[in-house]
This record gives sequence, structure tokens and C-alpha cells, in this order.
Amino acid sequence: MNFQLQFDASVTNNNPYAAAFENAAQYVANLFNATFTNNVTVTLSVGFGTYGVENTAVPATAVGINQPNGAAFFNYDAVRAALAANGAPSASLPTYDPTNGHGVLVTYPQVKALGLQIDGSFPAVDGVVGISSTASLYYGTSGTPAAGQYDLVSTLEHEISEEMGRLAYATPTPMSVLDLYRYSSQGSLMPQDTLGGYFSINGGQSGLQTFNGDPNGDIADWAYGASPDAFDAFGTTGAAPALSASDLMMMRALGWQTNVVGTGSNLAGNGENDVVTQASNGVLTVRQLNANGSFGASSTAGVNSITLSSANPGATANLNGATVALGNGASATVNGVGDFALIGAGTSASLQGNHVYVAAGISSAATVSGTGNYIDAGAGDGIGIVGGGNTLHAGDYTTAVDYGTNDTVIIGAHSNLTVFGNGESSNVGGASTVAIAGINDNVAVGGGSVVLISGSQDAVNAYGTNNTIAIGTTANHNIITSGDSTLALDLGTYNSIAAGAGSAITNQGSYGTDTAGINSTFSVAGSSNLFKVKPSSAYVMGSAGTDTLTGTIANYAGDLIVGLSSGMHVDITDLIPANLSVNWTGSSAAGVLAFSNGSQSLLVATSGSYNPGALRWDTDGAGGTLLKLS
Repeated sequence: MNFQLQFDASVTNNNPYAAAFENAAQYVANLFNATFTNNVTVTLSVGFGTYGVENTAVPATAVGINQPNGAAFFNYDAVRAALAANGAPSASLPTYDPTNGHGVLVTYPQVKALGLQIDGSFPAVDGVVGISSTASLYYGTSGTPAAGQYDLVSTLEHEISEEMGRLAYATPTPMSVLDLYRYSSQGSLMPQDTLGGYFSINGGQSGLQTFNGDPNGDIADWAYGASPDAFDAFGTTGAAPALSASDLMMMRALGWQTNVVGTGSNLAGNGENDVVTQASNGVLTVRQLNANGSFGASSTAGVNSITLSSANPGATANLNGATVALGNGASATVNGVGDFALIGAGTSASLQGNHVYVAAGISSAATVSGTGNYIDAGAGDGIGIVGGGNTLHAGDYTTAVDYGTNDTVIIGAHSNLTVFGNGESSNVGGASTVAIAGINDNVAVGGGSVVLISGSQDAVNAYGTNNTIAIGTTANHNIITSGDSTLALDLGTYNSIAAGAGSAITNQGSYGTDTAGINSTFSVAGSSNLFKVKPSSAYVMGSAGTDTLTGTIANYAGDLIVGLSSGMHVDITDLIPANLSVNWTGSSAAGVLAFSNGSQSLLVATSGSYNPGALRWDTDGAGGTLLKLS
């Protein structure tokens, strides 16, 4: 992008350090030009002690202040589409209009970034920024302010980012873009005129930062955390906080494109200030931050272990609110709260904090034992989840083990997922293996997969064909849906299997309910199970079973029943028992059961020999006929 700064007369007239002031401001402009890649020009006027054409005084209580020179309303759908087109994390934005038709108010710089159109032309100056002439300021672009000094660079980063749309309106309407990422709980946006809430890019499932709850500060700023941040609601003297990964993620959410994932110092061991960028394949690169705010050549690529925005660059993160980037092949532990971990390809990391955001490259391994974490992983990763309320997104060939509760797991094809936790929600690609041992889990898996169930009260939807389902002896009250050509084995109790055509179901459990499409085969050896028959299918009954086949006359058409014994029941739900006759004819190897009541008839093929005199039938209590052997 192209940031252009105009310094009004107050900078020269009122400031004995005018040259240093302008140098610091230009440093921030250069930094933003290098960090954000939107092809737009933004022009700002900067003042010292006053701001704007009316020379309004900077309030005595403020170190910095800003005022956009205009904004425009856009309907929600247009804003949502523009965010998606700019690569913002928009997938979890509400599908309904949260503005109730009032629209989203967008500052002119953000309008440009999103590629939206306004009536007429933009003003010559997009906004104004004023810096206090009474506060004690540190004008350097590196180093640390003295006690009692405010850092000018981070103050300007704070104010300019608000011009770029990092703001919320303290009124019921309108909404800003930032309001679309401000949550009170999962699925619930914060009311616009309410302080607090947290920043979330996954619909409120987890938070990356907490918003300010102090009425003396801005709604859109961060609440003060364990370490100072440029976007905090209140400045901290004696500190020079760089843009954190949460800050950069916020700007991405607002539509500003960037591949910068963090900043730090001495990351390459050369004593310089650095930025870390990430390519689309997950590879991290450390680049020197030049003295004028631009980026230099790569200092190093594939760093083994780096910690950003902490007091000990190059060490493992043990700080709350730390920002961590681990290079390719790294091995590290992250113990903080509210951390942002960016993991390069082939990395191994243990993430023990809460509300950690993890972006992992290909072939990485991460263990997450905290709560409320968000893991965005590449292909071929190994992920272990122990805490609760976590979210995992991963690519193909992922191996994941989930011990937590109420987690969400979305992984690609050819993966392996083991679920020990309760209340989990999982979506797995095809040709995968899924083992479920928890309670009240909800799992969707693609075709050609293997699903092993030992838990209870789980719901499994196996999309596609050629799935294999195995239900253990301890499993109970599970509901399984699968496509055609499913192979299923049920050893448990009170389970339900619904499969597509051409399937094979073996039920050696009890009190289950099974159904499959046409041309299927059932092997029945359990007790008190209910099988919903379909045409052109085979039912192999166990000699000691106490199960029931049920269906209409049409359902039994073309079916084969093998091994019908005295404990079995055949329920023909629409065959009227009045005036019914039932007979069996055949040889020692095969025969036909014939049903007729004068107006209805049914022929069912059997395997094995039956004594017609042993056939007994009566009403099934619902208007149909129930057949059994004496």
C-alpha cells in the first residue's frame, strides 16, 4: 500500500523535536506500507498538540487522537463478500444480517482496501491524527523509552490503525467491520454499545484477545494484558510494544492483506529488529526491519525456535499473551494464555496454554492441553488435544487424538482421528480412520472410511460409499448413518445403523435398529434387535437370536431369509392378518414362504427347510401381521 503523511504547521511551530517527530511518523508509514499489501493510497494529516483544519486541541487526557474524514454505509452482504475477496477470516461471519438492515459503516481508507465504491470521489485527506504536546514522548524508532515516556511509534500505530477501520461505535447502530468479530459467547456478537467481549475469527468458539471493558477507553481497543500492546486501550510508559500477531490478525480481519505474522528483535542473532513472514506453504522467513521501517532481505529462513514480542527472544514462550512463531523443524513448548503460535513445516510443539491460536505448517506435530484454543493446521500434521472447547482445522493425512470436551475437529482426507472426549463435533474427509470412545460426540466422515465406536450416545454420519463401521461391546445408544456399500458390525446395545444400498450389516448386539438399502445383506445373531427390511436383500438369522424383521410387503420383495428360528419374528406391517394363510414349500435346501389373505399376497425366498405346521402368525398390534415359528 502507499501511506502518505502530511505534517501540519503545528508539528514545526510547536515541537522542538520536529525532525525526530517526522522521522518516527514516516517510520510507521513505511512499516505499514511494507506490512500491508492492498493496492491503495491513504493520505493522513498529522498534527502536534492540535489536529485537523480547525486546529482542534488534543485532549489533555490523551496521548494521541484521530478522526476519519469520512465513512460510508454498505449493506452487510457486500461487506462480507469484500472481506472474503480480500482474504479476511470470513468463513464464520454470520450468514444472516446482524445489522438488521442498518448496514456497516466503513471508513474511507477501509473502503479503499475492500474495493468498495462510494458516490463521488474520496477527499484529498482521508483522516487526521493528533499527538499530545504535553505528554513526555520517546521519538526513537528502536530501543526502549525511559520511565514516564510514551513511545511515539506505537502511539501512531494505534491511531493510524483506527483510521484504517479498527474502531467500534458506542451506539446501538451502526456496526463497524470490527463489530463482526466481537463476541460475548460462541455464536453471540457483542451489542455495539457494550464494553468488553473478545476478538474471535471462528464465530466465538475461541478468543484471540479481550476487548477493553473500561468506560474511559475505546471499545475497539484491547484490554490491558500481561504485556503492553500497541492496540491497548491505554498507553504504557517505559515500553515500546511492537505490532503483535493478534494486532496483525485484527487488521487481516478488517480486510488489510498481509503475510507478516509477527515482529521481534535479534531473532537471527544479529542484534537487529525483525519481522517474520509466512508463505502460503507455511514456511517462515525472518526479515530485517530497516531503520526507516521498510523490510530488508531475509536474515534467515527456517529458524528452529523463535519467540516474538517477549523479553527473551529466541527462547520458548512461557508468557501470557506471548506471540510465538516456530520455524521449520522446530521443537518448543508454549505455556502462556492468549498466545498466538505460528508453527512452520515439520515442527513439534506442546501448547499448554488457554485461548492459544495455532497456525501449523505441513507435517507438524502439536499437543494442545489448554482450553478455548484454535488450531489451524496444514496437511500431514499430528495433533493431540487434551483441553476443552478447542477448534482444530487441518489438511489431509492428519493424525489427531482428542481427549478434550466440546471440541470441534475438521480435518481432511486420509486422516486418523481418535476421540476420547465428550461432546465433540468432528468432520473428517474420506478414506480416513475414526475411533470414537467418548459420549455425546457428533462425527461426520467422508466415503471409504473406517469408523470404530466404543462410546455411547454418539452420532456418526459417514458420507459417501464403501465405509466400514465397527461398534464395540461397550457401545450403546449410538446413531450411525452411512452410504452405499457399507460394511457394519454391531456388538453393542441400543445402537441404530442406517446404511445405503449394497451394504452388509452384522448385528450380534441387542436392542438395536438397523436398516439398509436394496441389495443388502444382514447377518443377525443378537437379541431383541429390529431390522427394517428393504427389497432384494438377504437376512441371515442366528439360531439363538430373538430379533425382528420389519417392513411392508413391498420392502420384502425379492428378499432372502436364511435360518429363521423360533426366537425370530417377521413383521409385515401392511399385511392384514384377517383371513390370512401362510405356507412354506420347498426342499431341504431352499423354499418359499407364501402369504395370502385373498386381497394381498407376498412370496419370500428362504434358505433351509421349514415345517409348515410350525408357522404361527397373529396381528402385530398395529394392523399388520407378525410371523414366528413355534
